[in-house]
Amino acid sequence: MTVNSPVRRWRVEHHISQKDLAHEMGIFQSTPSQKEHGTLNWQFNDLLFFRDQGLTSDFVLGFDGRLPSS
Repeated sequence: MTVNSPVRRWRVEHHISQKDLAHEMGIFQSTPSQKEHGTLNWQFNDLLFFRDQGLTSDFVLGFDGRLPSS
């Protein structure tokens, strides 16, 4: 299964393992995988962490800024 998570793409582009991300975020090692797969939701503290990394909440949550067409 291919995970199309913006956070996963960012993490891979920056050569950050899920283990290292979990350590930096202060969460369990398995949690980033669950969040990247969508089985757990990103929490407010996660969004604050990513903001400090230069990522917007829209990016983390997968919004691309375009409005749906009617």
